[in-house]
Amino acid sequence: DSTSDKAWVTSALYWVILNVYGPLELALVTVAGMRFVEAGIERYGLIQPQLLNAVVERLVVGALVVAFSRVALSWQERYFSQKTFDLELAGKPLQAERLAGLNKLSNIATYLVATALGLKVLGVDIGALATFGGISGLAIGLAGRQILENAFMGVMLYATAPFMPGDEIRFSTSQEKDIEGTVLDIGLFRTTIKSFQREEYIVPNSLFSSLVLLNVTRRGKEWRIRTDINVRLADAPRVANMLTNYRALLKSDDRVLRSLHRRVFLERVTQEGLVIHISCYVEAVNKDQFFAIQQDLLQKFLETCRNNNVRIATPIRGYMSIPGDDGLDGPLVSKEAAAALAGAAAATAAAIDSGEGKEREVVEKESRLAAALSNLLGGGSYSS
Repeated sequence: DSTSDKAWVTSALYWVILNVYGPLELALVTVAGMRFVEAGIERYGLIQPQLLNAVVERLVVGALVVAFSRVALSWQERYFSQKTFDLELAGKPLQAERLAGLNKLSNIATYLVATALGLKVLGVDIGALATFGGISGLAIGLAGRQILENAFMGVMLYATAPFMPGDEIRFSTSQEKDIEGTVLDIGLFRTTIKSFQREEYIVPNSLFSSLVLLNVTRRGKEWRIRTDINVRLADAPRVANMLTNYRALLKSDDRVLRSLHRRVFLERVTQEGLVIHISCYVEAVNKDQFFAIQQDLLQKFLETCRNNNVRIATPIRGYMSIPGDDGLDGPLVSKEAAAALAGAAAATAAAIDSGEGKEREVVEKESRLAAALSNLLGGGSYSS
């Protein structure tokens, strides 16, 4: 039935047969085939026996190297997959992400070892190749240091996992300030980030080695509510009782985290009112739930104010006027000052007639400004 089939597919014996026995069987069949071909060629004398034996031996060892490398890769995939699944079930996503990065690094190391063994089997001198690689690597490094830095940092991003695709991050660079968005992809040389304006940033990986980066996603379920609210100075006698009632409300609310602070205090006194400081942490799975909880708690604060006859302060606005002789609002300067400004405007207008070219244009602008200021201070209106 389906249950027994599923149990068989997930069993260790099934994995051994599929990923261990299968590659080894293929390698043994390949070895047997090459031995059979070797016997046939020796019989007809098509190739010298010494050369044929050397070629067959290397092909046989090469097949075994490939088979064991395949087994090692399969074992690594199974081990890391199981460990990652266990960490995710235990509610440890950060450790699971780091383990995924280690899985990629172990795969790279396995491929490098298999390649080195394969070259050794084929008769390539690894020491000479390393010496040549060191010299050529130095030349390549001098020419493409930035590329190598990006590649190395890409590997480090996989290993350390400061962020993963889907995480919301925030950072700044010397060219761009306050970059914030969602990680789309982490490549070997660059990382793609989509901003909340739906723009894509392509960031070289080497840049992350010197950045202070904020991973917003890893804040978990803890979100902070922090705000300052002004209430009227006239309600000062009732503010203390109102604050006590609101503290009790936050203490009894299960959405407010008790392991972190819950502060509701009169922070300072200003000419516009009494500043109430509110700071607490709530548990929410995403921003939408956080904003809904914050809205509800602020609404309860307003209800607590109303129940204690405390009102929110309104900004103080005022204007100044100087009454004229008739008792009505008049100009802000005397008539003599307005006449002086009007004379200056007339003198500037007279200078326009004698000006030419750019000087005439500059003088004309100054005249318009002087006339506007004269009309304004004289209580009139100005229109261009």
